Amino acid sequence: MSVLRWLTSLTLLSLGLACGGGSGNNGGGGNTPSLSISPPSATVIAGGSPVNFTATFANATGTATWNLTGPGTMSVDPSNGNSASYTPPASVASATSATLTATSGTLTASATITVNPPPTITVAGKVTDLAKKGVPSATVAIGSQHATTDAAGAFSIAGVTAPYDAIVIVPDSGRNAVIVFKGLTRADPTLLAFPLSGSPPPSSGTVSGSVSGGDALPAPSDRTAVAWGSPEATSGTTFTSNPWSMTLHWDASPTATTGNVHALQWTPTTGIPTAYKGYGVASGLSVSNGTTTSGVAIAMSAPVASTVGGSVSVPAGMTLVQKSLTIDFADGASFSVGADATAATSFSYAVPSGIGSTASVSAQGLISGTAASLTRSRGLAAGSTGSTVNLLSPAMQSTPVVNATGISTSTDFTWTPLAGAVHLVGIGPDTSPTAPIYYFFTTGTTTRIPDLGSLGVVLPATTVYDWAIIAVGPWASIDEFAGGSVLTPNGNTLNTSFTAERSFTTQ
Repeated sequence: MSVLRWLTSLTLLSLGLACGGGSGNNGGGGNTPSLSISPPSATVIAGGSPVNFTATFANATGTATWNLTGPGTMSVDPSNGNSASYTPPASVASATSATLTATSGTLTASATITVNPPPTITVAGKVTDLAKKGVPSATVAIGSQHATTDAAGAFSIAGVTAPYDAIVIVPDSGRNAVIVFKGLTRADPTLLAFPLSGSPPPSSGTVSGSVSGGDALPAPSDRTAVAWGSPEATSGTTFTSNPWSMTLHWDASPTATTGNVHALQWTPTTGIPTAYKGYGVASGLSVSNGTTTSGVAIAMSAPVASTVGGSVSVPAGMTLVQKSLTIDFADGASFSVGADATAATSFSYAVPSGIGSTASVSAQGLISGTAASLTRSRGLAAGSTGSTVNLLSPAMQSTPVVNATGISTSTDFTWTPLAGAVHLVGIGPDTSPTAPIYYFFTTGTTTRIPDLGSLGVVLPATTVYDWAIIAVGPWASIDEFAGGSVLTPNGNTLNTSFTAERSFTTQ
């Protein structure tokens, strides 16, 4: 062997030993050791998900040492040093480059990462009150931008990066109410100005009439009730003698509502019903704004008797305090027919059959002095068995602790969640009639009181506030909640929870 060939072989052997050894070929490129990163380049969005990179040795073995230059963070898989994860920075002003380098001995390889700012959207939404009426002259702030709602409650803010927090400021009984929606991504949110002391829906009317059949009125051993169902309005009332009358409220459009009046009679007057004495319905009734539709006559007859059965699942640490039964109709009419205060987790309740109704069974649990949870299972068909009402652990405050002091806009409010819920966190002054009140809608478990001094809203010093949480679910996301169509989720399960109030004092 010539000296040249011998030196070449020795050099290659030294390189192999420096990289931990190795042998083989690279498909025609000889036995030269090499190191590469896959992927060799990537384009990511600031605030986006991590990207994984892998270092691969050819004709060598070893463990790479990683280095990052540029914005973002890097972590190396502790079980495999040849894999690294790159997390983009939360934001960049313009397209920016970062370089991820892997090194082993004399071998090195790099991957180029381009970090782009996230795309922006124009948020064109609406602020409404509880009656779905637009709220004019409200301030809506997103990031450093803000706009004022028009006469219909509409607003538009351009150049918004999702996800975003939308803050609504409205005057409410001599103070500012601040409503914060956290983590939105949709471009057309409906933001609820809650709980403004607004007027009821602008349209209203009355319907009245009489019932016959069942046990003749007055029937002291029975409860007799009527319920209205229509797409625009629901209402109901109990009565002991004819005529009955109930008032309906609905939005300004349409000027009339068309629906049905259901009549139901059951016994006994307390607890869960044991029998249903009569049912009837008057269909296709029209009630116009400001008028009374009278003379509605409903003939009742005894429905077929049936039952619904099942059990309640109660989380550890919670006490089952009540179960209740509701008879529901597809047009929205509903009768709350009774409650069961026993601690039994199984149930079998009498329900009517053959009248087009379904049943709802609700269960309420309590963590003494802390929080309560309620779950309602709807759509139970007459004769069904094995239904399960799953009570969930309620949302509960974590920090600040009770009677905390020094609370400011830098203080984290934290809580444990109600699974799948949107949490309404209310923070209000204990006695001050002018201090701002704050409401947060979020699927998360933490928030802060926003610093809105630039918009004229200041958290007052040394003021006692109370805070509590109401949670409602299941919602798929805060975007679904901000869709504007309903205030409670559709579907056959409704979960809610409530906490006791906690007090704190501001800094």
